[in-house]
Amino acid sequence: MFLAKVGPVVPMYAAAALALVAAIQPITAFLIQDQYGITDVAEITYVSGIALFSMAIVTLVVQIAVLQVWKLQPAVLLRVGFLVFGVAMIFFAFADSLLMLYLSFAGMGVAFALSTPGLNAAASLAVKPQEQGAVAGLLAAAPSFGMIFGPAFGASGPLPPEILCVHQALGNQPGRFLVDIVAGIG
Repeated sequence: MFLAKVGPVVPMYAAAALALVAAIQPITAFLIQDQYGITDVAEITYVSGIALFSMAIVTLVVQIAVLQVWKLQPAVLLRVGFLVFGVAMIFFAFADSLLMLYLSFAGMGVAFALSTPGLNAAASLAVKPQEQGAVAGLLAAAPSFGMIFGPAFGASGPLPPEILCVHQALGNQPGRFLVDIVAGIG
């Protein structure tokens, strides 16, 4: 059965979606208010919007322009994507200026732009042609899992989300499976 072949890839994708999209985005405004002393709601909204725009526009540019020129293997996309993700999370955790915050979100955009097609391709290549539709369905559902559980986890997790993301992206326990899977693909 195809689940034995892609089982680890699907949770990895869900974890990335949970950590990147669902856990960090809801706390962005609170982080901006607490870390940078911005109290005006309009300014918090503006700064949050720039941070999230930074992530979105970089994701778009990397996927539309860069990945169309550089034809990278899934293993390379995953390794580089998760490495960039770890670096972006470190920037996020220690951002002492709005510029650093924006750069950390742009880094998350690069990571998301690389890891998403890497995970999709790796899962698709791991199964027989007749199983690819089912795998695509599971991968399409994985971000929903993150969107369901991520906001609660991001707001009340045992570790701050940026620390947990770095922890997982760098492959330390309990997120060791991320590095093991990425290293084993390809």
